Amino acid sequence: MKKSTLILLIAFIILGGIGAFVYWKIDRSHPTNDNPFMQFAIEDTASIGKITIQDRNGEVATLTRLEGTTSWTINKKYPARPDAIQLLLECIHDIKVRGNVPAKAKENMLTVMATSAKEVKIYNLKNELIKTYFVGPNWHDHQGTIMVLETPEDGRSEEPFIMHIEGFTGFLNPRFFIAENEWRSNAIFNFPKLDIQQVEFINHVNPNQSFRFKVSSASRIQAEVFSNGMYQSFSALDTLLAFDFVKRMCRVNIESYNTYLKPEAADSIKNSAPAFTYVVTDALGLTHSLRLYLKKANGIKVDGKGNSTPYDPDYFWAKDERNELGLAQYFFFEPLLKPADFYNPTKTSSPETDVTK
Repeated sequence: MKKSTLILLIAFIILGGIGAFVYWKIDRSHPTNDNPFMQFAIEDTASIGKITIQDRNGEVATLTRLEGTTSWTINKKYPARPDAIQLLLECIHDIKVRGNVPAKAKENMLTVMATSAKEVKIYNLKNELIKTYFVGPNWHDHQGTIMVLETPEDGRSEEPFIMHIEGFTGFLNPRFFIAENEWRSNAIFNFPKLDIQQVEFINHVNPNQSFRFKVSSASRIQAEVFSNGMYQSFSALDTLLAFDFVKRMCRVNIESYNTYLKPEAADSIKNSAPAFTYVVTDALGLTHSLRLYLKKANGIKVDGKGNSTPYDPDYFWAKDERNELGLAQYFFFEPLLKPADFYNPTKTSSPETDVTK
């Protein structure tokens, strides 16, 4: 090797070593390593037992983990949406400081935070406060959200930070919402282990197409059809179709509890005759019900078959066992509206229930 080449190689190694040392020193002295007010993330989200989100108007959402489970409740009243809980916990786990609020904007931003920030308190499984986020407005480039951290040990930070999640384009504020009906799970029936003894489908439009399936095992099912005022055994049964119906009934959701109905209109619907009723008996013998009501449309609509109808072709009103109303998508329920003849292979036709008249 030439002497000049060897000298260059040695110089390169020395410079590289100096560069690595300087980088290490900078990284070690970076404020995210020792500034407690930049430590927003909680690595072990399984240790979180409660989260409260409060706005400046005093509205509060209290999310509580059910002991020993991954399920949560909203305001200790309803099951919380698993997808919304997952997004919130992922945010708490992955949240990072993107940068400081520029000095020129700091004072104004703290003023805005004082009047409009949401207060998010995070507790452990022993109901001890871990951290408090003050969640402010979104940064002007829509790639982060202004937040301030407070901890029981260090108090509240005087510095607002621009927070984000690496790899996520957008802002974080929408994950910290408060509305109870938005947090509330829309699940009506939830039996992931097929813990069902019986499912009854009552067709009020065409009563003789009502039926019930009794599940005796994972491979045995007894079917009865409503005829002449009483239930009678099916003359024949397509067990694959019957079990498909039962499995679908294990996880039934409505779209939303936000109906925006006035109390008088809601009471009128509840007191009217339903079009369809589902009654599920679980493994413990407890019954759970859901009723679907035809939803009048604004004017004449066209259904999926091209027929004119005075009813909304896309939605039903739905009433759960708590006597609360919500909206149910026709698209979701269509496979669960099949008449009794659909499950009987000896029938030459499987009449569809006509709800358009």
